[in-house]
Amino acid sequence: MPNLAAVLKEEIRRLARREIKTQVGKTQKVAAQYRRDIAKLKRGLSQQEREIKLLKKQQDQTPKEEEPLKKQTGKRTMPPCHIQHLPGSN
Repeated sequence: MPNLAAVLKEEIRRLARREIKTQVGKTQKVAAQYRRDIAKLKRGLSQQEREIKLLKKQQDQTPKEEEPLKKQTGKRTMPPCHIQHLPGSN
């Protein structure tokens, strides 16, 4: 009888190993795909960072436009000596 128990144990181990191997194989394939996806995303990110750096450098090299003058609030005043020389003033 001990021989039958040993054979049964060995068969159970073999089937369990086969089942575990199929499950682990699927998991390994998925993990490998995730690693490839992550590497692809990292490459894309580094490419975008290089482009941003280049664009910032180009932007810094272009001459900046002068800022428009601030609008003056209130009335403009003119000294009285200039008022007499305006057309239409007597």
